[in-house]
Formats: sequence, C-alpha cells, structure tokens
Amino acid sequence: MIRALQTLRRRFGFATAALVLLVGLALIFVALYSVARLRASRVSDFVRAVAADPSRLDCSADPPRFGQQLSDGSSIYAYDRRTGASANRQAPPIDTGLLAEVQGGSEYAIKTNVILGYGSVVIAVDRPAPCDVFQLKWRATSELRARTTLTFAMILAVAIAIAVAGGGLWVVRPLLDRLSHASRLAARVGRADAVIEPASTGSRAVHEDELTEVESALRDAHVRILDDREEIESKNRALAEHLADVAHDLKTPLSSLQLELEELSAKLVDADLSAVAARALSDVVYIDSLVGNLRVASEIEEGDADGRVAQRIELGALIERCVSRVHPLARRKSIELACARPDEAVHALGDVLHIERALMNLLQNAVAHHDVQEGEGHVAAVLERDGARWELRIVDDGPGVPPTELPTVAERRKRSRSGDGEGLGLAIVVAVCKRERIELEFSREQPRGLRVTLRGTIDAPAPSLP
Repeated sequence: MIRALQTLRRRFGFATAALVLLVGLALIFVALYSVARLRASRVSDFVRAVAADPSRLDCSADPPRFGQQLSDGSSIYAYDRRTGASANRQAPPIDTGLLAEVQGGSEYAIKTNVILGYGSVVIAVDRPAPCDVFQLKWRATSELRARTTLTFAMILAVAIAIAVAGGGLWVVRPLLDRLSHASRLAARVGRADAVIEPASTGSRAVHEDELTEVESALRDAHVRILDDREEIESKNRALAEHLADVAHDLKTPLSSLQLELEELSAKLVDADLSAVAARALSDVVYIDSLVGNLRVASEIEEGDADGRVAQRIELGALIERCVSRVHPLARRKSIELACARPDEAVHALGDVLHIERALMNLLQNAVAHHDVQEGEGHVAAVLERDGARWELRIVDDGPGVPPTELPTVAERRKRSRSGDGEGLGLAIVVAVCKRERIELEFSREQPRGLRVTLRGTIDAPAPSLP
C-alpha cells in the first residue's frame, strides 16, 4: 500500500495548503469588512455629535484650553492645518499621515487598527488657525473588542469547517470510491454476465497503485474462472453424454439377464441354487436401478432435461407398470406386492422417464429393504384422486425408519434402512419431486413400516368445442 499512501499524503498536502489559503482569505475579508464598518461607525458618530453640538468644533474662544473627552473614551482636539501643532499642550500629536491627506485637499482622513482597537479621524473645517483641523482619537470599547473577536472566531470556525469538509471529500472520497469499485468487482467475479472494468475518476484514469493491482488481479481471476468453468461444463456435458450412452447400452443386456435369471430361478429345484439365482437377480435389479439413477441424476444436475416438453402421463398405468417390473424381486423375497388405482384415468403433466424412475426407486426400496420375519411381507401402492388433486401412497410393513431419522432419510449419502447403499435412490426421488412440483412426505406406519406419500395436481383434459 506504499503507492496508495503516497497518493493519499499528496492529496492531504494539497488539501492542507488549500485550507491555509482559504482561512487566510477569510481572515483578510473579515479584517477589511471590520475596518470598513469601524470607520463608517466612527465617522458617523463624530458627525452626529458635531451636528448635535456645533460648539464642539469651536475653539476660537480659548484655543490653549480647547479639548473634549467624550463619554466613550474618545478625545477631540484642535490643530493648525499648516503646522500640525495644537494650542493645547494636553493634545496628543496629530497623525502626520492623516494631516498630509488633509493638507492635500481631503476633507477628512481616517486611520484604524482593528487588532489593537484604536483609530483616528482628522477633519478639516473652514475656521481660522489654529482651529482649522480637528482630530478625533478613540480606543475600542470592551464591547466592540468582544464583538470583533467573536466575529473573527465564527468566520474562522466556518472557514475551517468548510476547508476540512472539502479537503476530506477531496482526499478520502476517491479512495472510498476505489474501494467500493474493488468490492463491486469482487462481487461480480465468476459471473458469466459480468463485465470487469478498471476504475476511473471522471475522464482521467486513476494513478497506478496497489488498488489498481488488486483490480487487475480480480479481472484476471474473472477471466480464468470463466475459462475454467467453460472447460468444466464442457467436460460435464461429455461425461453426461457418455453416461447416457452407457446406460442405454446396458439397458438391453440387463433386462435380458433379469428375464433369464427369473426363468432359471423358477426351474431350479435345489434350494441352494435357487437362493444363488435369487441373489443374482437382486443384484441385476440393483445394477439396473443404479444405472437408471445415475442417468436421471446427471440430467437433473446438468439441466439436460430442462428443455424437454412436459408429457401427459396416465398415473394408474404408470404405477401398474412399475409394480409389474418389481414383482419378480418381491416374489423371490416372499413379499406380497399389491397395487390399487381408481377406475377412471388419473392424468398429470411431467417428465415420464423421471417420474417412473422415482416410483421404481420407492418400490424397489420398499421391497429390497424389507426384513421378512414371520410369513410374508407386504408392500402396497395406492393411487387415489381428490377433486383436482391426486395422491399416491407406497406403504410397507418392513423395519421402517426411526422418527429422528425421518427428516434426513432422503439426503444424499444417507445410508439405507438395511445399511447397504448410499441413499442415491431416495435423493433422486426428492430431486424429481422438486422439479415436477410433487409434494413428498415420509412418515411411520403403525405398528411398523414406512409410508411414502406423493401428491400432485391432476391435468384435466381441455374442454371439447361445441
């Protein structure tokens, strides 16, 4: 910050010089104004006094004894215009400068000293010597000195306040503007629509200093972030496309393998071999589900599905299809998987692939994590409609979820009820429901088990034209 401090000190020096100049000019103005007022006041007082008593300027009766002391401390004496001498020995010497002005033809001359508070007025009159020039001398009263001092103090305070305020704005304001500009730059770094411009003062570029280097560093960081983000987004798009291709290529062989394992398991008589086939079938179903989840997660996180047009889905047929696909896994685990739906069609708008993936995850979780203890377990999917709303409940009588874990059961990396897996399936359910504006609720089923409830808006058909 050395260069910035040097700039600040330079500005402060200029501001100090401007302050001194401003205060000096103010004091000069006050002094001139006070002198003018004092002169006018004394001449006016003298003229009024003479007008009220003309005998004050008549010393012809006894010039050696002529002299007057006024109530305010002023004194009046008569002098000879030619010699400047007074017949009264008590008279103070006449000011030679003022006398010279009068001798030169002026009717009067004034001399004042505001700081020391005294002054003189010399007036020429049409009288015979030694009474043709009169001098009024005064000293300022305490009231006048106090008023003058107060005026000086007020003007000085105002001048200092103006100078300090102006100097502060001139010195500090540019630095504050620079800091504010740097703060705004920092807030815009990394935004695709942001433009990072250098700071300037009016039409003149600012001095090169540490703040300029900070702004340059912010601009460089902004450019690097945009370049890195573009590269990362490009790699993510390539990875998402690759993942979609892999999922598509695995779909057919996984489906074929699942069918073959189902047929093999049905034909096996040996209990041990049948159990092995059941476990293999469960693993194939899990892999198929994992591939589908990864594809949907990639589409949601990268926004690849944002441009797809929402489809009109018949929820009853969709839930029946999902139940039929999970049914072989449920049969091998001795779990009864049931489905109930209204007689009339229930339609909704959304992405059919994503909603189907979410329903498959819920059904597979209910079956896969069920701990069959006595007899058969049960999983049911019940679709109902209530006016303009639909509700789907997926209920099981498995181990359920502790009440303390219900709020976080669907978080990514939250382990499943059986302890295996990383909770990706339920995280996909939450993401799909949020994107499709479907309400999602997890609750405990009594006496045991878990209930998952989904609610949404029915898509009513458009009215037919008459």
